[in-house]
Amino acid sequence: MTRSVIAMSRPSKAKGFALLTAIILLAVFSLMGSVWLRYMLLENDQTARGLKSLQAQYVANAGANAAIAELARALQSGDVAALLAEPPVVEVPIYSNVVARPNGLEAVEKAPGLARITIEDENARINVNYAPTRVLSALFGVDGATARKIRTSLPRQDADEFAVGDEPAYWFTSTDELVTRGFVKARDFGPVSGDLTVHSVMGAEEAAAGYININTASQRVVQAVLGVDAERAKTVMAARPFASVAELSAAAGKPAATFNVRPDPATPDVLPKDLCFESRCFRIISAGSVSREGPAGSRQVYARGWVEAVVYFGADGEPEIRFWSETPKREG
Repeated sequence: MTRSVIAMSRPSKAKGFALLTAIILLAVFSLMGSVWLRYMLLENDQTARGLKSLQAQYVANAGANAAIAELARALQSGDVAALLAEPPVVEVPIYSNVVARPNGLEAVEKAPGLARITIEDENARINVNYAPTRVLSALFGVDGATARKIRTSLPRQDADEFAVGDEPAYWFTSTDELVTRGFVKARDFGPVSGDLTVHSVMGAEEAAAGYININTASQRVVQAVLGVDAERAKTVMAARPFASVAELSAAAGKPAATFNVRPDPATPDVLPKDLCFESRCFRIISAGSVSREGPAGSRQVYARGWVEAVVYFGADGEPEIRFWSETPKREG
């Protein structure tokens, strides 16, 4: 009788062990399945976010190109000031998922994309690659020797020479280089950084056509260009727009020959080569966004894109990209 009980207990233990093993394996596989499912959901979410980011960047690019077209139109019609005061908000439709309708037809789902545009006058700034020594000295409050050091570190404008003496010469590719190359201290650069550029003009031929618009320049730029104090600069700005050297000289209260940017002595009534009365170079900032339906019918921004560009319009009206960045940080 005892042997029979022992013989019967061995299969029962084996079955119990097999059942326990099966339960453990089932739990392990279930856990692995849950982890895999969670991983796939995260991957899908990350892919969706990546797609939305690409769409937002596409919106920003479309907005920048639309702004370029608007600027070309405004230059032809003379409405640049109005466009700068009220730049467009560009609507860019984003087509995404195909959804089925109750009637059996399919429709493409459309998400709203908006590009909010800012347009700045690049000719209202001083190009540090071409600014005369007297202007640099007045702008940064440095002595003539330091200003001449900045000038002589640059390639000559009237020849294909990229060295001055034994030292290599390089154009500034960013206004920050005034500090990083040791020409100006950060405390002197900071207050005037918004009045500087390196993109408004490229080449001696364009420099001769004028690259500082005295009709739109800031107070600091007016002071540095004309060699006047703050009060006189405000008087000049109040008298704008100007159409001749005589008008500018009368507002400045001094002969044009005493400006920091002076006319050629042979043609004293002709605007100095560095100055102009009409802007042709502009900075465009396009902030793109893609939104989605939020609670109670509201819209929530799902992703953002960014484009910052500097565009120059030649005499023929054709745009030329001078700077393009898709990183949300202002150049310089």
